[in-house]
Order: sequence, then C-alpha cells, then structure tokens
Amino acid sequence: SDQYMCNTPLTYFNCSIMDFDPLSCKDMTPFQALYILSSTAVLMLLVSALLVRFHGWRIQFYWTILINRTLG
Repeated sequence: SDQYMCNTPLTYFNCSIMDFDPLSCKDMTPFQALYILSSTAVLMLLVSALLVRFHGWRIQFYWTILINRTLG
C-alpha cells in the first residue's frame, strides 16, 4: 500500500496513502443527530396515524364527553 498516492485532499496530494488520516472523513455527528431526529419524527407520525386509525372513535367519544362536561 506504500505505492498508492493521494490525489485529494490537497493537504495529502502526492503523499503516501499511509500518511492519510481517515478520522478526518468520519465526522458523523451532524448526520447521526439528523438521523435520530428524522427517525423519531417518522416513528411518532406512524404511531399517531395508527392510533387515530384504530382508536379514533374512542378518542372522539371521550373528547365529546370532555367538551360537554367542561362547557356544561
């Protein structure tokens, strides 16, 4: 692997591949946070859609009782 030379990034141009620092490519923190946020949003949407689909009548029934008791 000593005969392989880097073309990019410019700081490693024409250097041996063994001198390249692979940790500079592994800044995954923003992508990991975005993945966690988006997957949580999708799961919450899925759970709420299933809840409304299968228990919508019950939610509507108790909501009506709550409103009627509150407003008199």
